[in-house]
Amino acid sequence: MKATQLRLGNIVGLTTDPEAIDHVLMLQPGLIHLESGTDFEEEGLIREVRVSAGLLARYGIPENNWFYLGGMRMYIALVPGSRKAQLHIGQLLFRCTWMHELQNLVHDHTGHELVQHPHIHAPYGGC
Repeated sequence: MKATQLRLGNIVGLTTDPEAIDHVLMLQPGLIHLESGTDFEEEGLIREVRVSAGLLARYGIPENNWFYLGGMRMYIALVPGSRKAQLHIGQLLFRCTWMHELQNLVHDHTGHELVQHPHIHAPYGGC
């Protein structure tokens, strides 16, 4: 996965540990530092994490229910049998497979983070 596809706070995994779910803490060209890591990982070792009901619940993100974020009304639908999540923002509809895509779409259209992370989105006590 390319570092250019990611933003700080994106949820990703490692190819070396298929069960691991982590957050992007820092980015450099070709290198990605994850929250749980002690050093940068090569971008080829980073993998996508599929949007799932369990992952949305883990981060308190409503599924199959309208909610507001940054003054924008949105809905994340997980359709049984489909490998893609549907994101409705106002009158717009997007389909995405990966959690980082969902996070990036929400941020691009609302200016707000779908998943707040205390070490990334509110550094130094929120200053």
